[in-house]
Amino acid sequence: MKILHVVADDISGGAARGAYWLHKGLQAIGLDSTILIQSGSPDDESIIPANNQDYKKVLSVLRLAADQLPLLYYRNREKSIFSPGLMGMKLTSHPAWSEADIIHFHWVNKAYFSWRFFPSITKPAIWTFRDMWPVTGGCHYTRSCLNYLDTCGNCPQLGSTVRHDLSFFLKKWKRNSYKKSNIYPVAISNWLADCARKSKMFDSDIHVIGNCIDTNAFRPIPKEISRQLLNLPKDKFIILGGARALSTDRRKGGQYLANIFNQLDRNKYHGVLFGRSHEDAFKIQVTMLGHLYDIPSLALAYSAADVFVTPAEQEAFGKTTIESMACGTPVIAFKNTGAMDIINHKSDGYLANPSDTDDLMRGIKWILQDSAHYQKISTAARLKVKTQFSLSHIARKYHQLYMLVINNESVTTREHA
Repeated sequence: MKILHVVADDISGGAARGAYWLHKGLQAIGLDSTILIQSGSPDDESIIPANNQDYKKVLSVLRLAADQLPLLYYRNREKSIFSPGLMGMKLTSHPAWSEADIIHFHWVNKAYFSWRFFPSITKPAIWTFRDMWPVTGGCHYTRSCLNYLDTCGNCPQLGSTVRHDLSFFLKKWKRNSYKKSNIYPVAISNWLADCARKSKMFDSDIHVIGNCIDTNAFRPIPKEISRQLLNLPKDKFIILGGARALSTDRRKGGQYLANIFNQLDRNKYHGVLFGRSHEDAFKIQVTMLGHLYDIPSLALAYSAADVFVTPAEQEAFGKTTIESMACGTPVIAFKNTGAMDIINHKSDGYLANPSDTDDLMRGIKWILQDSAHYQKISTAARLKVKTQFSLSHIARKYHQLYMLVINNESVTTREHA
């Protein structure tokens, strides 16, 4: 069986990393897996850039500019990412597409592959949703807006007060395209699947298969070693937080981390942040690690911490959550996100009430109540990831789904969560 993954971003992006780990898991169980990315210069021969010539790179820039052109009409729109998805490459002529037995779509934005092309796909295909974009009129996360449950329109991210705006027509056109296609939808969490079902964008059921990571790469490093390498204090509890856009994307919950850092005792706690974060003044001392692009650096940061707090208000899954847990560091997250599929409350982590800083604080104190209790939670956290989110475990779930789709068998009654 030959699987072709279609991924818009290079493999450094969060969604792309999810696809990459699945790709490696499929290879590990003996399947022929290839990733077709939009551009880049990967070292891995099984990762192929579609834009590998200069003129194609120019065309990709022009496609993205054309795709974003309708947004110029909305002068009051927010700076959050909004993808019309009208433009895209026709990948069906690519040799990797021709050779594949099944096409597996992941994050397809940046004018890489348009939803308009789905009805013309003749090969068996599935689509793994990695954010809310497949079921909205263009935004990637709706935040507090519920218009996606109906027809979209009056889009707050466009700054629109008109029902028949761009988001309204995009959702209508996407829905019509999906109805004419044979794409099997998969969500990376039950939370995201519920959002997709409520949107009524797909007639078929939404299946659930989580992300995976390499638990040999993300593994515990002794705290005395990891803290020494990162120049962190050894005599305080370390609270870690981080995301690629922690300070610029309010959805990521940076404001809750700030509240926590301003309530903790500076004599007992030390904060650490990675990602794009403002160097604000907090009550406790906070070390800024900046962007961490490589796995060893991430594993060091997770291992050095006592607790990882990821207070996103909306999160499709929680890749950083399983990374931290694989390193033996318990995680605190809000219970209305994809983290509900990962964390077993008060067993291997803590699920706080939504938007409740006080409950996040209770979670920190509960996890750190004593060393024996902490060791129990830490061990359970790593075991959870090794048994439920390892490369081989998730790869076998997808292999089963591939076989059903290729054989055109009913998958609506199969459980993949």
